[in-house]
Amino acid sequence: MFALCSRFGGACYQMKPDKLSIHDLFQRDRRYVVPLYQRAYVWNQADQWEPLWEDVERQAESCLEAQGSVATRSHFLGAIVLNVSRIVGAGVARSEIIDGQQRLTTLQIMIAAIRDYAAEIGSDQHGRLRALTVNEYEKAGSEGTFKVWPTNADRELFRHVMSVGSPVALRKLVGRDGASAPRIAAAYFYFSERVREFVAAGHDSEARDRRVFSILQALRTALQLVVIELEDGDDPQVIFETLNARGHRRRSSDVCLRPRVCRLPGVGPAPELLRRQGSAGSHLQDGRRVSAQAPGRGRNLNAGPPASSPSPWPTRTPESSGR
Repeated sequence: MFALCSRFGGACYQMKPDKLSIHDLFQRDRRYVVPLYQRAYVWNQADQWEPLWEDVERQAESCLEAQGSVATRSHFLGAIVLNVSRIVGAGVARSEIIDGQQRLTTLQIMIAAIRDYAAEIGSDQHGRLRALTVNEYEKAGSEGTFKVWPTNADRELFRHVMSVGSPVALRKLVGRDGASAPRIAAAYFYFSERVREFVAAGHDSEARDRRVFSILQALRTALQLVVIELEDGDDPQVIFETLNARGHRRRSSDVCLRPRVCRLPGVGPAPELLRRQGSAGSHLQDGRRVSAQAPGRGRNLNAGPPASSPSPWPTRTPESSGR
């Protein structure tokens, strides 16, 4: 149990985080939905995909050395914050992603790449991997079948990536390959190549199946997230603003959860936002907290954001900016 206290009004929330493996998180019959007001997918190879795959490969190798058993040490991949919605009707349970959408989207794309290569080589692990990407009891092809459902800008391409079945088929669909492809497709191509390299090191079909299983075992036992689920009465906006933002640099328009308090390009923060934040002596500017100043003083609001270097995957805790 820990306390999360806001700088805006001093509200504190007692929160109890759960530690879940990647396997346990996605094995649930649940949808993790990215709210429409959140940004599109922005993670990239150098800053996020490569560090993630290095972690996965390291833990899979550890499972191989343990001959398919549990890895010697678990590895923490970061934290996510969810707002759990009540189940309505016969639909699958739904969680709104307050913080961690970039992380969860990337994990789903990676698992889809592993799943599709497992199907290509006839691995016995294909069915288990598929269960981590599909809600089996939802109508085939519907939004409810996807474990993660991104914001509007990414939905069509994400649906294709998660459903097309192979890098070859996706390449034909998007007309481009590798880093030149749209970001979500490029992530799938990247993980497909890394999975192929890792599994192909097996000298025969049995050895290759063991290597696929070692990845699955790493997802089951070694690679973990801290999952924080909000309770009734928790304010997602306050919790989001209170989390420490250390991830991918944001534009000014990415800062607010509620559109009515966001700043419009070329003008200062909305009056409501200034009134609410003025008492705290600070406001959000390009993803950073800065001292409140009189209009016209301080950094030009139309200037570009300050330079920053995104930290590698393992240090993005929490992932407030990438979400």
